[in-house]
Amino acid sequence: MQTAANQGRWGAEAAGIATLVLVIVAMDQIIWRPLLAWAEKFKVELVEAPPPHSVVLVFLRRLTILDRLTADWSRLLETVDHWALTVGRATRHPRWTATWGVVRWLVIVGVTIAAYDAVNTAAHLLAQLHRSDLIRVGLATLATLGRVLAALAISVLWTVPVGVWIGLNRNWSARLTPLTQIAASVPATALFPGLVALLLHLRGGLNTAAILLMVLGTQWYLLFNVIAGASAIPEDLKEATRLFRLGRRKTWTVLILPAISPYLTTGLITAAGGAWNASIVAEYVSFQGHVYTTFGVGAFIAESSLGNHEGLLLLSTVTLALTVVLINRLVWRRLYRRAQERYRLG
Repeated sequence: MQTAANQGRWGAEAAGIATLVLVIVAMDQIIWRPLLAWAEKFKVELVEAPPPHSVVLVFLRRLTILDRLTADWSRLLETVDHWALTVGRATRHPRWTATWGVVRWLVIVGVTIAAYDAVNTAAHLLAQLHRSDLIRVGLATLATLGRVLAALAISVLWTVPVGVWIGLNRNWSARLTPLTQIAASVPATALFPGLVALLLHLRGGLNTAAILLMVLGTQWYLLFNVIAGASAIPEDLKEATRLFRLGRRKTWTVLILPAISPYLTTGLITAAGGAWNASIVAEYVSFQGHVYTTFGVGAFIAESSLGNHEGLLLLSTVTLALTVVLINRLVWRRLYRRAQERYRLG
């Protein structure tokens, strides 16, 4: 699809998007919707709620051939278990133990040699860089971090109210969730080239456009997690808020926000990773023979990979990876633990 967009073949790109949509719709109807309907029987609630319906699941339950396939599958699993038990007993023989010991040591030696060679190569590449390169990469990482935070903030502003509304309304959830899955199935990178031509006219140029492009790569993680969190609120708790006649604001502060906090935190963690990944294509865009860039570590990675600057590529990639790991450990992990401990249902 991106090749079609670069060549201006919008009909081919539309055909590619339509194919993706058809695949997602087919998977939803044939796989996911039957699984959701089947999984409802394991849900325990004090207040009865209408279960989801799946025509495919009803059809499969009426097929007698599935009973025979299930019986054949059970016999196959028993055969595999018996074979695994026999092999396990044989491998405890002293001869097998000695052989596996030699293989294990050969693997350890091979991995050690490969790691030593990789470290030497990395040290050689980094030694060719100047101090100014370190400063530039550090500042570029901060610039990208700012865009990531801005993209997360924009995504949260619309996904939380919309996701809660969809998750709390079962009828609308059944209608809109497949539509959101279809929209999310379209790769954001396939839309980047065409959107760049429109977004470059915004104030701030690609610096602003990159944030909006990151939103395309992050918003769906948040939306689906918020929908899942709102859908997981037990019916008896929602019934209790109606019995106590809590207002809308009180319902949000007492029930909804605490209930979706673990899911929202999970969505933020995943969306942040998606935003960092999207920065590589959002900060460096090639469209119809023109290259558009903005200052950021994602642009550094893209430029250095295309320009064969291996040292700068290594430094930029390692810096980005370390930044993500540090933020996960110092920020997201603590937020997730706090949300799980304070707002866990059950």
